[in-house]
Amino acid sequence: MRLKVLKLGSLLLIGLPVTLYILFYLFLSFGEWRAGQDRALAESIFKNSKEAHEIYLLDHGKLSLAERIRLIRSAEKSIELEFFIYNLDGAARLITHELLKKAQEGVRVRLLVDFSVPVFVFGPEYAFYLKERGVEVRYYNTSGLERIFAVQHRSHRKLLIVDGKKMITGGRNIADEYFDLHQSYNFLDSDIFVSGEIVGAALSSFELYWNSEYASSPEASSTDLDPEEFAHLKEFFVQDVDLGEKANSILRSAPSSLVQPHICRDTTFVTDFPGALQENRRVFYVLSELFASAEEEVIGESPYVVLRREGLDLIQSMVSKGIRTRLLSNSLYSTDAFYTVAALWPTLDDLSKTGIELMVYGGRAPEYHEVGRYGIHSKRAVVDNKTVIVGTYNVDPRSANLNSELLVVCKDQPELAREAKQSVLDRMTHSKSVVNRDLVEKEVLLENAPLKDRVLFWLSMPLASGFAFLL
Repeated sequence: MRLKVLKLGSLLLIGLPVTLYILFYLFLSFGEWRAGQDRALAESIFKNSKEAHEIYLLDHGKLSLAERIRLIRSAEKSIELEFFIYNLDGAARLITHELLKKAQEGVRVRLLVDFSVPVFVFGPEYAFYLKERGVEVRYYNTSGLERIFAVQHRSHRKLLIVDGKKMITGGRNIADEYFDLHQSYNFLDSDIFVSGEIVGAALSSFELYWNSEYASSPEASSTDLDPEEFAHLKEFFVQDVDLGEKANSILRSAPSSLVQPHICRDTTFVTDFPGALQENRRVFYVLSELFASAEEEVIGESPYVVLRREGLDLIQSMVSKGIRTRLLSNSLYSTDAFYTVAALWPTLDDLSKTGIELMVYGGRAPEYHEVGRYGIHSKRAVVDNKTVIVGTYNVDPRSANLNSELLVVCKDQPELAREAKQSVLDRMTHSKSVVNRDLVEKEVLLENAPLKDRVLFWLSMPLASGFAFLL
């Protein structure tokens, strides 16, 4: 009897993941067939412009927050925001305070927030409060958990657009840890400010997502809340003098000297089409083309590295042509997602065969903050010291196959490329090598990680490896 139970348990342990994997593969295959029946589903937003665009990088957290506040305050007609995460903390209060002021001035303000259950906190009651005060809110993909495959599709895009003329995009969501405001853990991230023609394409893509079948308006009111929830709601939205002064203080103290404007005359905006269909993936193919066309070097950052065969083959083909390929990511100590490091660990030998140089960040706080632990969150690359790529795309199957992502690409701008590359190199000085061509130092991934994180790392490895396509 005990033997039968063990056999049944083993079958379930092996059979369930295999069954889910097969069903997921069939779901994506059906999606590709369906996209082929309707060409509208197979098109994505793509805009290349040879007009002059003002562009600058925002690598400093508080500077990026200050630039968002400054940009919102400059709005005359419209503000569009789209984020994967919109938290209920200090940074979100500051941004929301500024949005409410502009709405009261008659500016149209729209906010699209992804409905990913693990990170979603901006509930319908908050949306209702904003709606009553002139700020429109919609959610992206509210599929119930019973729709296990549809719910995996997320909008991972991050956009702030003002008057259809200026925008900020990149790796940052709206939460304290993206702006050096969290007391224990923050991100080293990167955004890009863009002013020029392609902002119109970004706005068109926002309209596409705002009006897509995946977007819905929440239905709720503040009367649905219990007293404790209502108290939290009031605390978040209270409009006090201190909040406005804090925003002004951030504007005054932000290191504006770090802003180095550049002019780009070959600028591209690209995003995926809404929906988890393979034919809707535009960002992955543009990235692949950019990397495949490299002649000398590719250097980049991604918080997560989970590569499948196609990605490994691309890197190997690049290195075989003499292209030096370097990537900075996170160790177990510096990451915010231990399971992604667990998925990386078994692939290190395969990575070494590609010839890539992979480094991981040690968790060190930057000199200007010196508090808590930091991890890499930038999604960017520099190609041949002249092309800069900044966006929302992580080096993982979720960004390639499931999420909607976006990129801004500036070609033939060596000064901007030099600035972006130096920023990555500065972070690499506080990192260690895990893969250096054929040399692998696996234990570097685990250095300084506390026992709890190590236990979670090892326990999650079988599932993380089996379900890497969902990470």
